[in-house]
Amino acid sequence: MPASAATINELRNKIQQIEQGSSRQADVASHKPEAEFAYTQPASSSRCAAAKCKGKSVSKRANTKGAARQQPSTFSEEQAFRKIERLVCLREHASKALQERLVKDGFSEDVACAAVERAQRCGLVSNERFADVLVRSRLSQGKGLQGIAAELTALDINPLSVPEYLDAKNHEEGPDELARALALLDAKPPRSKHPRESAYRKLMQKGYGASVSASAARIWSEKHAAAMI
Repeated sequence: MPASAATINELRNKIQQIEQGSSRQADVASHKPEAEFAYTQPASSSRCAAAKCKGKSVSKRANTKGAARQQPSTFSEEQAFRKIERLVCLREHASKALQERLVKDGFSEDVACAAVERAQRCGLVSNERFADVLVRSRLSQGKGLQGIAAELTALDINPLSVPEYLDAKNHEEGPDELARALALLDAKPPRSKHPRESAYRKLMQKGYGASVSASAARIWSEKHAAAMI
């Protein structure tokens, strides 16, 4: 369901408090003696350069009501930030996915990058929270760890930095991963004249490793054959 106006307003109030607090800290720092200051590149600019913000530039964006087209440069960082607010009120997002979404919707790469970084500073966007939710969700869906790791990597998130993933990985070749693979086959059994080969392919497609897929396919097919007798 779309987020209510009240929810978005509460979110904006929290963001305003956070940003005002950061502004006050900056004012205090500005009263230090000049000798203490050394030029450093703005954090947002250095992060943008390091990340090498990617995305397909969009030259024009059509207004759904048939209004005149606008160039991406006319879309401001504030507009991009407000869009992020609406999106994260629905669910958690990875920073890379948000940036790509903004560029796709017509914002320039620089504007999208700056808006996402602002959202991260406010705590509105967190790759750590997103990764935790994603891993828990994929595990509950019966997905394998290799597939989960690939999904995180595609979003520029190191799987080994996610505690939930590390906990599951400790049992990658043990009973937990094998039990989840068998549960997946029981819940959605493959339909084939060659159940063992079909079960193996299904598990590999779901992101399980070759060893776990082979063991689970063997156990499941033997149980399946016994039940047919």
